[in-house]
Amino acid sequence: MNTLLSLNTVDLQKNENNLLNIQKNIGFKIPVSFSKLLTKYNVAKPKLTLFKKNNIKFDVNYFFGFSEKSDQDFFHNYNTYLGRMPQELFPIASVNGGDLLCMDKNNENIYYWFHEKDDWGLEGNNERPVKVADNLNDFIEFLIESDSPTELEIELAKKQAKVTKTTPIALKFKNEARAKKGLPPLKIEDFQ
Repeated sequence: MNTLLSLNTVDLQKNENNLLNIQKNIGFKIPVSFSKLLTKYNVAKPKLTLFKKNNIKFDVNYFFGFSEKSDQDFFHNYNTYLGRMPQELFPIASVNGGDLLCMDKNNENIYYWFHEKDDWGLEGNNERPVKVADNLNDFIEFLIESDSPTELEIELAKKQAKVTKTTPIALKFKNEARAKKGLPPLKIEDFQ
């Protein structure tokens, strides 16, 4: 079973108010599975992050929420990618490499949006994102342990590191601490 960890402070009342305001601004009701994730976690990091199926492989960094950091904020990302994907889709998560996870607002199907081919904002791009799951819960449960850390995990490890020079011994201690938190190990190359 996969678990989610909140990257921001959770204030249920504030999150519910944010959700209502955003739904008024975007003009549709966000499907229940994602609205629950938005209000309960407010930028959620899955413990298991790797999606691997049918020649598609990617790591989920985090699911969007209500954040002052624009790259983590749902409303900011919704507005940024408006018109750059089919109108029935909206972005719900950051994926390594600048890609996105999207949800269909009509049936809750989950899609992988590959920025190099699926970005309708770029001339000549008009491919549709690839469906990867029937719903958000199925998608989250399909994720497996990644063989490498996500971009977010590397960024957080660098910020939390108290060592100015990373040595093999320092990396060993860092990875032991990460293992206790259920995070994959880092490699020395991740710090260069």
